[in-house]
Amino acid sequence: MIRLEIEGAPTAAERWAFELLVDLCRLLPVDPAAEGGVTARLTDAAPGQPDFTPGAGSVLVDRAALRRIVDIAGAAQEQRVTTRDRHGRVPGSANPMVQSGLERQLPLHQTGEQFFRAVQAAAGDRRVVRLGGWPDGHRWAAAFTHDVDIVRGWPLFALLRWSELLRKGEFERVASAIESACRAIGSRPVQQGVEAILALESEAGVRATWFVLAGIPTLGGWRRGDVTYRLDAPEARRLLELILSAGHEIGLHGSLETRDSAQLMAEERERLTRVTGTAPDGVRQHFLRLDPGHTPAGAARAGFRYDASFGFAERNGFRLGLADVIPIWQESAGQPLPLLEAPLCWMDRILSKYQGQEDPERWVDDAMELAASCRDVGGLWVGLWHPNVIPALGFPGALTAFRQLLRRIMDDDPYVAPLAEIVCWRAARRALRGRVGKEGRVELVGDRRGGWRVVLEELPGGRISSHSWPEPTCG
Repeated sequence: MIRLEIEGAPTAAERWAFELLVDLCRLLPVDPAAEGGVTARLTDAAPGQPDFTPGAGSVLVDRAALRRIVDIAGAAQEQRVTTRDRHGRVPGSANPMVQSGLERQLPLHQTGEQFFRAVQAAAGDRRVVRLGGWPDGHRWAAAFTHDVDIVRGWPLFALLRWSELLRKGEFERVASAIESACRAIGSRPVQQGVEAILALESEAGVRATWFVLAGIPTLGGWRRGDVTYRLDAPEARRLLELILSAGHEIGLHGSLETRDSAQLMAEERERLTRVTGTAPDGVRQHFLRLDPGHTPAGAARAGFRYDASFGFAERNGFRLGLADVIPIWQESAGQPLPLLEAPLCWMDRILSKYQGQEDPERWVDDAMELAASCRDVGGLWVGLWHPNVIPALGFPGALTAFRQLLRRIMDDDPYVAPLAEIVCWRAARRALRGRVGKEGRVELVGDRRGGWRVVLEELPGGRISSHSWPEPTCG
């Protein structure tokens, strides 16, 4: 096991990065009241020296390595950027993962493994304990999410989609889309699309997270593609009832102006609470319109437990260099926020809108490539499929592709749950501490029977033990 105390007067940023490093490599920290454990000592390594150097019972940790973690996973580099794209977002070109050409890789998980090997070497014959990554022995996790951007006025959005396809010369797809739209006249294609997705997810045993708009629609907002429906209107209430009755989670899809207004975000959260009867745990910004230095702080003040906005708007990949739930770092305050991040790594419309790929089966291939990376490191894949991506609104073959995506993800046996449950699990796992109890067995501090199981792997020897763990309360 390892101690979270660091020798060398760490800054708050260095402590945040170190604790994230321990969490990513799944090391079980020693209970502060217990004895033993490998310690960490900060150093300024010379150029060319490794980030982590094992000694007898301790590991030297290079401060520069921790600073890189803060810049990437803490989005500190992006928080220092002042340039914005036309939607008011930090451009992807300012992201350190994009700048290094690694946005589809997971270098921070690799850093975590390097640290783990250094801890093993420093421990010698002493016991090193790793936590299982996910509940009940699952090696990785996946979360399906949906942003409800459209409820009414669907013919207008169908026309916009036909124009997009015509500009690309996709004449066969336009013809198919028009045929589907004509068949949908007089019906409710958006509701039917939601019902179809719910049916496919029920068939696959998936409960998802649906982010809904709760702002007030205006003519100017319609023109910008912002809030397009009233949450308390009959059509929207009908969709909410369908989603909730199927056991899914509802989160807030923050309107464009909530990027800069914690007050407006709190108002939209309160409106969503009144309509559904339950305060939402999570938020995702509409258009992923996020100011990384300010918007998460506003979400924390508005009462949210987690955010799910840290993804790229124009490419699929890992914006924070990792695939896991982590505390959000606020560079200006020099401390973490009381808010967790479940970063988005894959979105359906990125392929068609930004990369010109209109074949939905290729979208699924792209999603599975990133899912394989998450599985290999025991991480979390968070995908976004829009419920308006249906044939009647200009996406022939989309629902068949979504069924394929569900099947292919589930075939790899991830832990799948709504984001609120995944965030709850990871927060509770991060808080676990261990000690050596009677007969030399590792005990989890505060452990008692019930709820989920957490698996411990003890090295050397590879001993595996399973511990009952109460299902955490995340209120």
